[in-house]
Amino acid sequence: MKYIKYIFLAIIAVSLVVATFVEKFYDKTFALAHIEHSIWFCTLCGACVLLFLFDCIKYRRSLPRYLIVISVLIVLCGATVSFFTAENTVVHLRKDIPLQEQSLTLTLKNFEIVNYSGTNTPADFISDFEILENGKTVLANVSMNNTFRYKNYRFFQTSYDSDSLGTILTINNDFIGSLLVYCGFALFVIAAIFYFLKKRLKKFYCFIALLPLSSILPAQLPAQSSSQSSSQLLEQKTISKENADELGRIACFYQGRISPLNTYARDFVLQLYGKSSYKNFTAEQIFAGWLFFPEVWQHEEMIKIKSKEVRKEFGIKEYAKFSNFFTPFGESKLTYSGIANTSKAYRELDEKINTVFALVNGYSLEIFPQKNIWYSAVDNLQNINSGDSIFIRGVLQLLYEAVEKKEDSAVKNIISKIRIFQTLKAEQGSISDTKIMLEIYLNKFNIPKNLFPVILIFALLTFITVIIKKIPCKIRKLLNVIIIVQYCITISLLTAFIILRAYISGHLPFSNGYETMLILSWIILLITFIFRKKADILFFAGQMLSGLCLLVCNINSMHPQLTPLMPVLNSIWLSIHVSIMMLSYALCALITIISVIYLIIKNGDAHNMVYKLLEIAVVLMFLGIICGSVWANQSWGRYWGWDPKEVWALVTGIVYLFPLFDRDIKIFQNKVLLHSYLVFAFLSLLMTYFGVSLFLGGLHSY
Repeated sequence: MKYIKYIFLAIIAVSLVVATFVEKFYDKTFALAHIEHSIWFCTLCGACVLLFLFDCIKYRRSLPRYLIVISVLIVLCGATVSFFTAENTVVHLRKDIPLQEQSLTLTLKNFEIVNYSGTNTPADFISDFEILENGKTVLANVSMNNTFRYKNYRFFQTSYDSDSLGTILTINNDFIGSLLVYCGFALFVIAAIFYFLKKRLKKFYCFIALLPLSSILPAQLPAQSSSQSSSQLLEQKTISKENADELGRIACFYQGRISPLNTYARDFVLQLYGKSSYKNFTAEQIFAGWLFFPEVWQHEEMIKIKSKEVRKEFGIKEYAKFSNFFTPFGESKLTYSGIANTSKAYRELDEKINTVFALVNGYSLEIFPQKNIWYSAVDNLQNINSGDSIFIRGVLQLLYEAVEKKEDSAVKNIISKIRIFQTLKAEQGSISDTKIMLEIYLNKFNIPKNLFPVILIFALLTFITVIIKKIPCKIRKLLNVIIIVQYCITISLLTAFIILRAYISGHLPFSNGYETMLILSWIILLITFIFRKKADILFFAGQMLSGLCLLVCNINSMHPQLTPLMPVLNSIWLSIHVSIMMLSYALCALITIISVIYLIIKNGDAHNMVYKLLEIAVVLMFLGIICGSVWANQSWGRYWGWDPKEVWALVTGIVYLFPLFDRDIKIFQNKVLLHSYLVFAFLSLLMTYFGVSLFLGGLHSY
């Protein structure tokens, strides 16, 4: 009978996995009705928790285990109450027009979109409205992640009208259900703290310390001779390296924020060529060449083609000319090709072509500010004063003439005038020369790309010192000193990179896959350094895993662009949630590497470390889920929405939970089976982190 609760828990996990795929191939309503909200599934969850509670009472389990089981029971009760009693109403308010909702009369007084400094990229949406009830008027203010409470009602900012004269709010009435859920969350946190304080007080403080750091030209390119341009000709059709550096310091509105033109140029070249330079030309020189002399640069073999289908269709090799995809009359061959326009190959090539046209047509080059709005030279400038309009229309033509005549001093002078114009016309304080230069340095040195081979090499050196026992003592000590010094330098460089990236972007680096992998690598290095004396093999595992994380950061599918946070993501609870989840995932990744090492060499230290790390990883994983639920409740008025990422995070927690019941589940007392299971368990984490976004989608696929 004691195995029934574990069988129920396994069925719950499998059911949740099935539900995510049912939602993908059918629809969410079907998955909710037949699985997640069905009577059989709810009964199964309740029965499972009651069985665990009975187990605690019968076998007199430890107090933290009692508290955890009771906390889950309270959360389930709260969720049940919410399901049957919660009221969610969406209201559409127009300015100064009263709207009756139940016993309340709501009147919108003002709606405001708050932008990031110097841009028109939204940072927050704010609604000011009045609530009238029984002759009493209450002033209310709601914004993203900042709810307004009135009695048992909570008001959430949901959307707005395009004319900024209307707002859409969600009104939630779920006092009892939310109270029970939060009580359950609080009890779980208390149980976790009690567990850490009782068994490993010093380690608890170490992990808590990690959390705060973890927050002008024709539209069509003219047809030219198909002969390949030489490097000498290209030098005549771009600018000098010195002037290119000056060009890169110009501010531009790119990816929803103010960045140096260096960033745009680098991304432009990377997207076309796969590298940040070409034939000893810097990204800015290539950028300037395409901007002013596309008729020459279109015949350079710098369009990287990954797809074999595209290569075969156009009779090209790995690198093609831009002109290969157009007829002598300027018509696109891609439109008439045999490549399906829904295929990945078609989309990738089409994106490269559109990227070039966006630059040579000028509309992506938004370098002329008017307060918080940035214009390109081809935009509609009717609302701009005539002096600024004349400057914007003519300055690039003057720059082109100076470039063509190879008048370097004139080129430098014109670039300087553009920067002066930006300083005068942009919103005061929105262009920071310090941030511009720091971002250029980060782009130039690309610390993660340069660090990962160093880390992997030293990981191999660490492995050698651990495995080969016959190394003389003096040599071993010297190697250990070298490894420690390298470790300290690596952590320092990575820490500096993360801090500078956070300073430039204005938010903690949690907004995309690149940044979370970066944080994961840093956390793994720090954890390994803290616990390096516990087991030599952990030191190797941490270096290897951290290096692999940085390697993943630099694959083509990861995008290192700095981007402003969406308003809904601008929450302290999100930062805490991601920090804890990354810490948990880092520990799980270390557990996987250590388990692989144990299966290969049967290292006793490796086995002992696994349980110590696993207990912490599982508790942190569920704490992270709780913080994510609080964030969701602040943003949308519900703490659990059965989003695929949420579901898979819960499944991963359940998968890693099973080995902690080794006293009851005897197979986990077999070391080989335990470590084999932990290696397999890592697949669920990979699915949560990568697979959901790739295959299932959902609200978390930002």
